[in-house]
Amino acid sequence: MSLNEFTQLKYNLLSDYRNGKFNIPIEEIPKIVEFMKAIQHIVEGKKQALIVDDSYSAAASMLFEESVYLEVGFKVKLFSTETAALKWLAD
Repeated sequence: MSLNEFTQLKYNLLSDYRNGKFNIPIEEIPKIVEFMKAIQHIVEGKKQALIVDDSYSAAASMLFEESVYLEVGFKVKLFSTETAALKWLAD
């Protein structure tokens, strides 16, 4: 998390995972959220749009987005198109 545009300039993130698949067991999501707590001062109030086209990745993302928002204040949202993701990030 040393990317200046994200940490200092308050940019948001667009992560495009189309044609990929998350290789993270659902049971590991709480560990990821715990890690995010350690960098809460960097991510709180920021947005990350996730573009996925795989059903497992979509399900894992949905579970992650709720937990990380409630516990860290990091706004993560799942999208299937780049247009929708960019619109949300710009709002």
